[in-house]
Formats: sequence, structure tokens, C-alpha cells
Amino acid sequence: MDKKEIANILNDIGLLLELKGENPFKSRAYYNAARTIELLEEDIETLVKEDRLKEIKGIGEAINKKITELVLTGKMEYYENLKASIPEGLVEMLKIPGLGPKKIKIIYEKLNITTIRELEYACIENRLVDLPGFGEKTQKKIWEGIQFVKQFSGQHLYAEAYVEAVKLKEYLENTKTASIIEIAGSLRRKKEIVKDIDILAAASDSSRVMEAFVNYPGVKEVIAKGDTKTSVTLKLGINADLRVVTEREFPYALHHFTGSREHNTAMRHRAKQMGIKMNEYGLFKGDKLIECKSEEEIFNKILAAIMLMVLAVILFQPHKRFVSVQENLSSKRKAAAVIAFFFVGIYGGFIQAGVGFIIIATLSVLTGLSLVKINSLKVFIVAIYTLSSLLVFLISGNVN
Repeated sequence: MDKKEIANILNDIGLLLELKGENPFKSRAYYNAARTIELLEEDIETLVKEDRLKEIKGIGEAINKKITELVLTGKMEYYENLKASIPEGLVEMLKIPGLGPKKIKIIYEKLNITTIRELEYACIENRLVDLPGFGEKTQKKIWEGIQFVKQFSGQHLYAEAYVEAVKLKEYLENTKTASIIEIAGSLRRKKEIVKDIDILAAASDSSRVMEAFVNYPGVKEVIAKGDTKTSVTLKLGINADLRVVTEREFPYALHHFTGSREHNTAMRHRAKQMGIKMNEYGLFKGDKLIECKSEEEIFNKILAAIMLMVLAVILFQPHKRFVSVQENLSSKRKAAAVIAFFFVGIYGGFIQAGVGFIIIATLSVLTGLSLVKINSLKVFIVAIYTLSSLLVFLISGNVN
């Protein structure tokens, strides 16, 4: 058990004591101890085994005994008993902005409310107004806070989720049950807010990996366990999914389970246009698997096919397409070009590869302009988008 986990438990104890209405000095002692543990430079296990933790300022005798029990056994009886003595819903109420332990204690004692749902109904029925220290303004803020919690329930900051995902990945790697393990999903895409942790593994025996996964010390509850997918809820409060595939399937699965729904739809559509079937199990031309050893190889092979299509479009019947008589554009062609470039923009936003070739092909088909003018237009269009993007980055302070 590391310092952060111990500090979190000590902070939890401080909050639970406040909810019970214990002496404020007692709660503060646990908060201070948590801060002290977080700032320790020495290894916590070494301090405990050498019985030197009690020498640290801010760690009293009683807290020292509890931390020692926690480090040596992985559990703290005092903490478990304290949690059991307080309805779980009261702890959940602490997530509501502006609602602290003292007000929660009053709500519980006066109205016997133990869940956020019950608290919301109490706000609707104006039952909080007459509580000591509350009033209409406080009740309104609590109701607004409940709506906020409901809206963002199950969402986690990238930094918080990523740290836990790395711990989980390292744990699974140490079990030696899988040949490849990677973080996937929205975490791999580096989204600022994520809903869960996705882990992808390659193994010949999926049951061993699944067994190791559900026995991870950070698991609070097993939601579902199967041969290829297992879902758990971690103690941090975030769900984690583990998918296991074969080594041959791994590159395709990593691409699929990393991409957003929109990205995967765009990629499948593009592959279908080229007569290729694409899913999490592979890239197929008919019944034949197109072998790829990495995500990069998948993109390279699809991009190569796109480039060949573009080349065919540009070179098809050149004597008809690139003549000066067609360089006066009709209004229909102009309208078609606008619509076509809208979809080119969507393609570029999702895939961002070979856009220049796509622009050349689109201009070639819809305008009939010469290659010289087409290339000039392409350079102009790219320059406009580049300067616009640079301006956005400059305004947002992302250019050093």
C-alpha cells in the first residue's frame, strides 16, 4: 500500500468523524496525518517495519498504530467499523458542491435522509428551509448542486484515471499472464474527462488474465466476468474493463478500442469503399486477412489503397479532364465542389492522412481544372487552414 492510498484513508476517517459530529480536533489530527504521510520522502513500509513512524511530527501514538496495522495487513479495523456505522449515502452527499459534513449531519439527524435521491425530493418539497442554519437560498444551492452531480456522475479527470490505469497495467504485467497489455479507450486518446478505464491484453489463456484482474487490490466490486471481457468497479470509484484477444488480433483490437465511435465508423466506411472489411478482429479482403503487426501498419495499408484510388481518379481520361475549355466552372459544379469539400473536411478531421491527395482528386473530378491550377488551389487551401489553426493556437497560448 503506497503513501497516497494511506493518506486517502486518513482523509476519509477525518470526514467520517465530522459526519458523526466528533470533536473537530480529532478530525483535524487525521487530516494533518494524511498531509504528513503524503509529504514523506522515506518509504512508508520501511518506517513502519523499523518502528520509526511514531518519530515523525504529526503522527501520534494512536494514529501510528492504525497506520502500522494498515501497512502490515492491508486493512484497518477502526476505518472499517467507522464506515459501517455511517450510511453510505451520507458520504455520497459530500460530492454535492457547497454541502459539507456539518450540514449533512443536520439533514440526517433531523430528516433521516440517507441518499442523494431522498435529499433531492426534500428540496422539491421545501423540507430543508426550516432546518437550523439553512433557509431558501441554501436549499436552492443544494438542489443545484444535486443537478450538477447527476449531470457529471461517473466522469473522471484524465490525470486521476490515468494514474490508476498505469497502476492496473503494471500490476497485470507483473502477473505474467499476458504477452501484451495496453491502456486503450478515451484514456489513450487523452480526453480530459473519461468515464472508465479500458485495458486490452493479448494472451493464449484468457482465464488466467481475468483471474488476476479481478484479484487486483484496487477492485471494489466485480460487475461481470467472462472469457473475453471482464468489468469491475475500482475503489477509486471508476469502472475498469479488461478485454483479452489473441496476439494476431491485438493490433486491430487496439485500433478499434482506442478510436471513438465516430472515428471507427469513418474508418469502416472508408475501408468498405475500397472493398475491405474492417473490425476489431482484423482487416479482411474477402475472406483473406490483411496481416498487420501494429496500428501504424493498419493505417499505412489503408492509406496506400486510398492513394491508389486517388491516382486512378486523377489519371482517368486525362485528355478530357485537363483541357482549357473546361476551366470555366458552371454554377452546378461550384455547388458540387462546396458539398464535396465539406465531406473532405470531415474526412480530414477524423483521419488526417492524405488530405492533400483527396483535395487534388476532388478538384480534378468536379472542376476539370489543369493539374497546375489544381495544385495551386490545393496549396492555397492548405495555407488558409494552416494560418487559421496557427491563429487559434496563438490566441489560446499554445505556441511557445
